[in-house]
Amino acid sequence: MTRAGSHPVPGQPVTDFGLTSFTPIIVSSVLATAITRSFYGNVTEFTLPEFTMVSLWEFLLYLVLGVIAGIIGHAFSRSLYIAEDTFNKTRLPDWIRASIGGLCVGIVALGFPHIMGVGYDTIRVMLEGDLTWKLMLLLVLLKIVMTAVTIGSGGSGGIFAPSLFIGSMLGGAFGIGVNALFPAMTGTMGAYAIVGMAAVNSASTLAPLSAIIILVELTNNYGIILPLMFTVVMATFVSRKLSSLSIYTRKLVRRGITPFEGEDINILRAINVNDVIRHEDRRELRGARLLAAWTNHFDAREQNTLSMFAEQDGRPFGRRARSRQRREHEQTESSRESSPHRLHNVYCTAGASGHG
Repeated sequence: MTRAGSHPVPGQPVTDFGLTSFTPIIVSSVLATAITRSFYGNVTEFTLPEFTMVSLWEFLLYLVLGVIAGIIGHAFSRSLYIAEDTFNKTRLPDWIRASIGGLCVGIVALGFPHIMGVGYDTIRVMLEGDLTWKLMLLLVLLKIVMTAVTIGSGGSGGIFAPSLFIGSMLGGAFGIGVNALFPAMTGTMGAYAIVGMAAVNSASTLAPLSAIIILVELTNNYGIILPLMFTVVMATFVSRKLSSLSIYTRKLVRRGITPFEGEDINILRAINVNDVIRHEDRRELRGARLLAAWTNHFDAREQNTLSMFAEQDGRPFGRRARSRQRREHEQTESSRESSPHRLHNVYCTAGASGHG
């Protein structure tokens, strides 16, 4: 998915960076960006003063910001599904749930209109220094709760812009605090706000590379890249320690979909079967007919990988993908009459799950 805007970044995280999946994402992103900029020019969403690191000690402060952002990003991700489960337990019709959610958001917005919409205008006001740190922290809490209520009740909304809003308010409040405590060794509040945006976004999506590129493109400020990368990676690390599921993949898992399907194939390529096989649980199968029987068996079960591996020089050497095993079997069948060599022994594990 390509973000339809002026920033050439994938809109969704991917778990497989294979050439066939990553190339069309990059091509489509670049084309969309080029077309958009041909109409609107090379404009940025937010404007920052030239950024400079005042002191290397600031990295410790960015470390703290990364830890806090990781916790907040995880809380934001969890809040959506807590709200969804809460509304589902009411057994109310969908239109009543959505009405209750809209009513709650409307009441809060009467006192704090900052929470409405994507929040970019409020972020700009904050970067100009017109919001207090107390209001920023309050907006962090309100935006998390109201976004969760909106989506959990069945309303329409996204999580990308809210994560930027939450992160900017968190980073802005943090920046005001460290400026007051360490005025001689800290940069501007705006720098912490921008870094906080990327950190919370990455913590909720578990996509640090996308968050880093997005924020650089949103500000067109490459001087901030070092603290940005450092804080984003730390926030992602903390969030992943709290949960291995992102705000996107958690939804798939709740629907019974495994988002990491196929990753075991890449992992198995680096593992020697001899290191993990339990020799007492295997049995030897000889000949192409038995291999064909097992291939058909796993075809019927729609397994992605056969728990089978050939023997070369008396040593098992790997695990075969189903399609590759089938191709090798067909090649063996076509050449067995003319080949004077004995077929390699074939082994399979005794487990029925295909994960021997």
